[in-house]
Amino acid sequence: MNLNDELVEHIVATVLQELADADDSCSAGESIPLKKVALSEKVITADVIKSRINGAKSIHVSTSAIVTPSARDFLRAHDIECHTQTQTSNSETKQQSNRRTRWKLVISHTSDTVEGVIEDAIRREDTDWSKELASDCREAAELGVSLICRSDADSVVVLARAATGVACLANRNKKVRAAAVKNADDVAAAKAEIGANLIAVNPDGNSFFELRNILKTFASGGPSKPPAVWD
Repeated sequence: MNLNDELVEHIVATVLQELADADDSCSAGESIPLKKVALSEKVITADVIKSRINGAKSIHVSTSAIVTPSARDFLRAHDIECHTQTQTSNSETKQQSNRRTRWKLVISHTSDTVEGVIEDAIRREDTDWSKELASDCREAAELGVSLICRSDADSVVVLARAATGVACLANRNKKVRAAAVKNADDVAAAKAEIGANLIAVNPDGNSFFELRNILKTFASGGPSKPPAVWD
């Protein structure tokens, strides 16, 4: 069947007009929202999220990134999830017989000694530590609970002056087994007696070596499990 020239020209013109209308619609309207956004910044602020979020409901940050309190407020207000991403490729991850445990440090009170301990922990190759900042003890407790409940961390250490209060608030959640500790012996007891997955420590008065021993004792042997009699 032969098409006459006028019909061909009409079909071509119609298709071109539809393509032009589609281009105009995309350029004039809002950009298509993303499902998730990966942020490479070392410090994640509310302004960083606002400039990059583009309607996404999930952000992924590196394990060493610092998420500021203002950023967390923005995430909560807009119901946006925050996840950490490792630098390990999928193929490398599958080859690992045991997934590395994710340990989180939540800091609401810091000092030169605390910063030194944090740097030492993050540099260690035998454990996967990363840190989060909290504006006060209540936010630190809420953040610790959230990390465990969302499976963004296997175990959490909160460094806060009101350590007992943090542990009390955290224990309101049934998935959390929190204890306030003062030294490595307390940590060992908390792991053995309740299978602690969150410990709260007041860093004041503790030396660099004492705080480092607390972290090493908590990480030793991997995440704790609740006693068998609790099942």
